[in-house]
Amino acid sequence: MLDIAVEVLLWEECTEELVELVRCSARLTLESQGEEHVGLGIALAGDDYVQELNRRYRGKDQPTDVLSFPLWEEGDAPEVPLGDIIISVPRARRQAQERGHSLQIELIHLVAHGVLHLLGWCHDSAVGEERMWEIQEQVAAKYHQKR
Repeated sequence: MLDIAVEVLLWEECTEELVELVRCSARLTLESQGEEHVGLGIALAGDDYVQELNRRYRGKDQPTDVLSFPLWEEGDAPEVPLGDIIISVPRARRQAQERGHSLQIELIHLVAHGVLHLLGWCHDSAVGEERMWEIQEQVAAKYHQKR
């Protein structure tokens, strides 16, 4: 059974619909990777909070769209729960506008991206990055089929 906790931090505009979209996106991504018995946490936050985490844990003093914090060490098998994902919703909104699609689509992509990182995926190579984008698009398509 999948256990996906979604918490809203420092962001006042969250709706139950967006929380459910985030949960469903995480579930679809995990299922696409054959994961059925894992848990993870997702926080929807503001730019300042995400920038602070990015500065503290990655040494980059700037906001970013999504951060993933696995609870297992690289080289080990992923454990339950996998870890946490933090998404800057203001950043997601800006990126959605720049890319010409909805906030919902951007959030689906960011959730899928974060989940893939928790599962050990990385985009250090062109092949890894391309495959991650393909999976993100597949998750978005599956989400819209369910609607």
